[in-house]
Amino acid sequence: MEETSFEKEIPTFDPVELSRAKKTVESLLLTIKSIMIYPEDNPIPQEHKRKLLDKFSEFLETYEELKIEFKPSQLYYKGELIHQDYKEKESLAYSVHRDGVREITFTKNLTDKELSDLLEVFQVALSSPSSEDDLVTMLWEKDFDHISYQVIDEFVMEEIELNLQEHKSLNFENFYSEMNVPQEKKEMHDSQEEAKTTTILQNVKSFVKDEVIKIDELLRRDESCDGLQDVLEILEQILTKETELKEFNETVKVIEKTLDQFLEKGEFESAFKSIQLIVELEQSFKDDSPQRSSRLVEVVNRAGDSERIKSVCSILNQEGETELQWARAYLCSLNWNSIFNILNMLGELDNYPARRMVCDVLADFGKEYFDMVARGITDHRWHVVRNVVMVMRKIGDPRAIPYLKETIKHDQLQVRRETIKTLELFRGSEATQILLSALDDPSTRIRIRVFNLLGKNGERKALNPLLQIVKSKDFKNKSVEEKKTILFSLAELGKDEVVEELKRMAKKRNWFFQEKDLDTKALAIRALGLTNTANARKALEELSRKGKKQLREASQKALERVNRQLNKEGQNYEN
Repeated sequence: MEETSFEKEIPTFDPVELSRAKKTVESLLLTIKSIMIYPEDNPIPQEHKRKLLDKFSEFLETYEELKIEFKPSQLYYKGELIHQDYKEKESLAYSVHRDGVREITFTKNLTDKELSDLLEVFQVALSSPSSEDDLVTMLWEKDFDHISYQVIDEFVMEEIELNLQEHKSLNFENFYSEMNVPQEKKEMHDSQEEAKTTTILQNVKSFVKDEVIKIDELLRRDESCDGLQDVLEILEQILTKETELKEFNETVKVIEKTLDQFLEKGEFESAFKSIQLIVELEQSFKDDSPQRSSRLVEVVNRAGDSERIKSVCSILNQEGETELQWARAYLCSLNWNSIFNILNMLGELDNYPARRMVCDVLADFGKEYFDMVARGITDHRWHVVRNVVMVMRKIGDPRAIPYLKETIKHDQLQVRRETIKTLELFRGSEATQILLSALDDPSTRIRIRVFNLLGKNGERKALNPLLQIVKSKDFKNKSVEEKKTILFSLAELGKDEVVEELKRMAKKRNWFFQEKDLDTKALAIRALGLTNTANARKALEELSRKGKKQLREASQKALERVNRQLNKEGQNYEN
């Protein structure tokens, strides 16, 4: 017999690369565990941190990028499983995935400080699973250069395999009693159906092939039958054909009780479809039967009252998987008078994905009822205020500006930061005035973001306030990053108007020379190079001939930049 040959399967990934990625991630998890167990100054976690940086440096030097994909209990690299957690709720994978982060990417030149900051974020996330702040916020605050992350902006649930099964929420025994069906009639019906089924099964062997195929088809149809839809259609027929108002109201009460059961069990799809039916019927009765229409409006209003919304919150806070898209559909189907109760959900929900979903619902309402949603900034809970500001950013309506005037003064950093992010959407004097009011914010990160935004937007109103900051005695004591942002924004806004001031800073003599004075001078020289003017060229030519070597070299580089830009502009002018 001829021997059959099989080609060796070629892996779709580099096994060596996968192995090194796996070892690097294992080192990361081991380091996190050591930090959680030992005191900060213990040599064991310090040694783990050192080895971790070496692992990352070696991997990134070879492959330039390490992208870790997060699932609730697994970590993946390029689609391959590299770590599995068996205690899901205590794992890093679960904590990161829970707060909406799906990927974290490390790139070449990762620093020791960035790695230490990331470990600190993970430690907080694992130690305080119910913290008011979330992982995304903490990552944002660190402002990494060589670590990036992917967050689900528009929260979408992962696809869940649909199992064809009987709708478990329908209690037909209660339904019969509500509809006043006599018990003996119900029992007689059940007995008759059981006898028919028994007879069919006893004679199954006598069926010919075509009959078996037809029976199989009928069984498949029955299996895919939507019991809820059938009941809703029956209720619709009863409500549309009922002539007596009393009987109509009794049927509506049945629907209200059923809706309550759906919410208590977290069956939001069923609740949504029930509300859909009520809204459609209310519209159909509007002209011909105002009383019936009014009664159905009451049903929808009741569906969004504080008691019903508390039921929704309770389910969303329970452990386990909830179909958030149906919870969102239900909340969006409610009337406007449910907005305040939905706003309150932001203070009651424990998990990030659910809060994000509620923010999306409020953004939908806010397009028509903006002021009602925006009033959420008066809530005493800072995290509610922050989320309301985020909702206003999602809506993107200039009506937010008067409310942002209030939130920029909030005591909590996270609220002010979200306010600045929202102000990035708007131009004009009112928005600029709010940004200027934040120039003395206690947070360095906030101030830097404001300086950047003012320069980027070309807000000339900011020129004099920035000049005053630069001339202040305290300026040289600011961080290098803050000084850099201020001076570069000043150069973008002022051009020729600030050349003399920047030149003065670069030439200023200091009796007691310090390192920070050198930093300030070097930054002033670099800022001169950004003005791209003939006067700046003259100033840089002078500075490149005098002073310390380091400053002369910086002046020469800035001068080369200005010359290139001016030559380019001259060529464009000639063309």
